[in-house]
Amino acid sequence: MATSDAVDKIVGHPLGGTSQRVVGVPVSSIGRTARLDCYYGVPDGQNVTAALVTIGVSTYTDAAAATARVTSTVNDARTAQSKISTTKIGTAAATLMISQQNQALAVADGTRTVTVTANTGVLPQGNDLPQLTALIQLGLAAHTTGTG
Repeated sequence: MATSDAVDKIVGHPLGGTSQRVVGVPVSSIGRTARLDCYYGVPDGQNVTAALVTIGVSTYTDAAAATARVTSTVNDARTAQSKISTTKIGTAAATLMISQQNQALAVADGTRTVTVTANTGVLPQGNDLPQLTALIQLGLAAHTTGTG
């Protein structure tokens, strides 16, 4: 999706650890046709779930399925007591979700979704939207160009 150096530059400091990617499988019940999750700052010897930053891109059968997945993600965050707000990335509506554990930003753009998550403390508190937006744009560009 992006190099560790590119992610480090956006977050403003080296994340350390390793970067890993996981290729997901299509899931017809939700209309997902492909998925790629990239994990940055994974502490040595730990699972990808310990990553400091995650960028995930998925594609769906249609825009409605993509939007439904973002809505599901936002509803899960709301249920978990995250603070929810909306913003724009280009012409697409995006949702910012802030919890005690992390900050996340999700967007549906046509038939694809991009979600980024940064653990609390990785980004500057109260000024994390520019970095999250830049990370989303890495995911959008990677999908568009077919890199990853």
